[in-house]
Amino acid sequence: MSLQKEIYEANKMRNDRLSKNVKPVKIVQLVEDLFNTDVKAKNRRQTTVFGRQAAAFLLRNYTRLSLSEIATYVGISHHTTTLYSIRKCQDLMETEVWYKEKILQISTELDEYNLYLSSN
Repeated sequence: MSLQKEIYEANKMRNDRLSKNVKPVKIVQLVEDLFNTDVKAKNRRQTTVFGRQAAAFLLRNYTRLSLSEIATYVGISHHTTTLYSIRKCQDLMETEVWYKEKILQISTELDEYNLYLSSN
């Protein structure tokens, strides 16, 4: 599949997810539980950084929040750092299988949660 087609498909999936009402707090909570960390912690521990990047990526894909708003939810000080975290998460998912599995696990839980919300 070409890169342009992948980007198109990803944006299409993102728009489908955006129509749902997942609360940002729920996304952050799922990430913190799976990564066993506090994403707002002011440290550079690897587990915290990985969790923060995952939360930023998922918030971008499941909500309509701006980069600055995402930054406040994940304890980042600037919108450019949020963009860097999102891109870093995408890179990690391409190279690290365990990381991609965690992101997919959270995505599955969020999709199920969306389904639950839409049925009620």
